[in-house]
Amino acid sequence: MMRYLFLILVLILPISLHGQSVYTAKSMSLKGKVKTVVEDESYPPFYIPATYFFDTQGRLLSYTLKGLYTIQFEYDSSDYPTKAVVISHDGIKRRMTFETDATHSFWKEIMREKGKLTEEKEYQFVSPTKTIYIYRNHPVEVVSSTAYHYTDSTQTRISYTIDERNNQKEVYTYNVNGDKVTMKKYDLTSNKCLGSYRYVYQYDDKGNWNQSTEYEVNTTYPIYVTHREITYYD
Repeated sequence: MMRYLFLILVLILPISLHGQSVYTAKSMSLKGKVKTVVEDESYPPFYIPATYFFDTQGRLLSYTLKGLYTIQFEYDSSDYPTKAVVISHDGIKRRMTFETDATHSFWKEIMREKGKLTEEKEYQFVSPTKTIYIYRNHPVEVVSSTAYHYTDSTQTRISYTIDERNNQKEVYTYNVNGDKVTMKKYDLTSNKCLGSYRYVYQYDDKGNWNQSTEYEVNTTYPIYVTHREITYYD
C-alpha cells in the first residue's frame, strides 16, 4: 500500500522546464506570493485533498495528502531542496536525498527506508525545451520524456509526453497563463488518437485558477471538477 502512495506523489509533482526546480510555485504556474494551495475535487468525490505550503521565496516547504502522508523539505540558499522526510499517517518515516550539478542539468531524488534504497526519480534537462523523466521503484523502471515548443502563428505552448511503458504519447496545449487547455492521447505505434480532452478554468484576481473542469471533446458532462483554495503572503 505504501508504495502505491508514493507513486501518487510522482504523478502530482510537476516536471519542470530546463534548470527550474520542480519544488516551486513557479513550476506550478502560480502567480503572486502564494502561501498555501489546497486542492480537492468535487467530482468525482473520491479524490484525496492535497495541500502545498510555500515559503516567501516560492519554495515548497511541505506537501500533504490528507490522511496519508506529509513531506517536509529543507533547502540551502537555492530553489533546490537538500533533503526531505516523508511521514506517513501512522508515523513511519522515509528519508529523501537529492543530487544535482552546478548547472542543474539533471536532478535526482532518492528515497530510502531504514537505509535501503527503495525509489528514485530523475529529471534530465536535455535542452531548454526538453525534459526526460525516469521513475524507478526497484526493480520497475518507468521512463517518459516531455518536449515543449511554441507554434509560429499563435505562440501557444505545446508539450509532448512519451510514455514508453504504456506505448502512448500525450500532446498538450496551454493558454497564456500556462494552464493546459487540451490534451490528446495517441498510440505510439499506430499514431491512432485514443482520446481527446479539453479544460475550462475559473480564475482568482491574481490570475491563478481556482476551478478546473475536464471534459471529453464534444461533450458537456465533466469528467473531473477540481477546486483550489489559494492563500497569499501579500
